Amino acid sequence: MLHHRTVAGVVLALVLFPATVLDARDRVIQPVRPDKGKYLAYNVGLTSVFTLLSAVAQHQVPSVRRAVRQLLIGSGAGLAFYEAKRMAGGGRTTEGWLLANAASSVVENTASGEHPFGRFGYTVGPLRARFATPLARKAVATIEADWSLAETAFLVAARRDANHVRLRNGLIAINRDSPWPTKDQANGFFGGLTSGVFPGVAPDQGSVTWFHETVHAIQCQQLDSVEPPVYTFGGSIDQSEPRRLFAFRHVRFGFIHLANAPTFRRPYVERWGEVEAYGLAQRTSVHP
Repeated sequence: MLHHRTVAGVVLALVLFPATVLDARDRVIQPVRPDKGKYLAYNVGLTSVFTLLSAVAQHQVPSVRRAVRQLLIGSGAGLAFYEAKRMAGGGRTTEGWLLANAASSVVENTASGEHPFGRFGYTVGPLRARFATPLARKAVATIEADWSLAETAFLVAARRDANHVRLRNGLIAINRDSPWPTKDQANGFFGGLTSGVFPGVAPDQGSVTWFHETVHAIQCQQLDSVEPPVYTFGGSIDQSEPRRLFAFRHVRFGFIHLANAPTFRRPYVERWGEVEAYGLAQRTSVHP
């Protein structure tokens, strides 16, 4: 079932998303100092707004009261995302990843009209498994699976440039035998690189590099959480039918990642994703 208002919701998201690209030729580029208060404000504010936008795209905002509800629940999820990143950056990567998946579940449930705790989702590569709880109202199966086209593309890119795949702290790590070449750092190399929810590190890197990359993976999970589906298998729910054990349910394109792409054209030391990851893992400004 194609959601006919999804395009309108995505267009609105593209207009409001803070992806303005600044021209750095006429100003001095300065590393942004770590500021946990700002990280918290951004996570709470943006997650609340995009939870509402995702709900609009999925026809779940029939009144002002429901809009306020979306904003409040999105704010709580934003706080949880911040805590997840803070935990991961501090070395508690497994706990951080689990909390990020829980926060994503609340956003997905709320934006789709489900009970906020109706399903718990867990991301496994480009697939996201969602497990129905006793509070579920809209689940067609005990276990449902969604497919992200964006995360599939990220996986292909990560695997192309890496040498090894392993599980680490609940994430699929795609590592490399040598640093990744880049023009963004003075030494010409990255010791770690994350593509979507697939973090990777090179040999002889300290633990903090892994912590940094898991913060990036959580950032991508956060973007995925507000992505409305472009196609739904199975159509409308028939509550009179018994719940199946498994169903493949939604396809998500990745419009939010497209909206975020222009931010990568900003100077490296000013990219918000790097500012947040360095601040929460290394506790420093971005290293040029």
